[in-house]
Amino acid sequence: MTGVVTASRIVELLRGLNGELAPDAQAIIRTRRDERLVDWTSFPHRPSCDLPGLPVGQTRDFRYSTDAADGLHAHVFDDGRVEFHLDLVDGCGNPVAHGLQETEIVKGTLIGLAVAGFIAIIAKNPRAALSLLGVGGTAGAAIGARVPRRTPVVYPLAELLRSR
Repeated sequence: MTGVVTASRIVELLRGLNGELAPDAQAIIRTRRDERLVDWTSFPHRPSCDLPGLPVGQTRDFRYSTDAADGLHAHVFDDGRVEFHLDLVDGCGNPVAHGLQETEIVKGTLIGLAVAGFIAIIAKNPRAALSLLGVGGTAGAAIGARVPRRTPVVYPLAELLRSR
């Protein structure tokens, strides 16, 4: 492929790549802010929302709603890297479903509740049990919400375009 890559083409590429990967993997397209292969003006002037992403070292997050249920998410790093991926559920359109689909929040909550329940049983204090369960569930959810469900598979944009 030759020419400049638009935001919609990045979405198409990511959809195709994700279709080729295992369900527990996530395609990431890596480029640089100074990359001339990208038509940066093709991205909306303003992101669709300000929902932050999982911390992976980025300094900025940009989310753009697409023509489907997914959402384009860009991580921008201080060293000039930009990494694009598609969220299965658009975080701007449905942040709750996005969190449930993209993170281990449910698993974290269940583990937190199990640990708290175990401590409550050992403590043999019924009054403390509800407090422990509340704290355990909340702590587990907070930890799980910071753990992605899919493993990233990185594709440098220039190499990707040469191969397609």
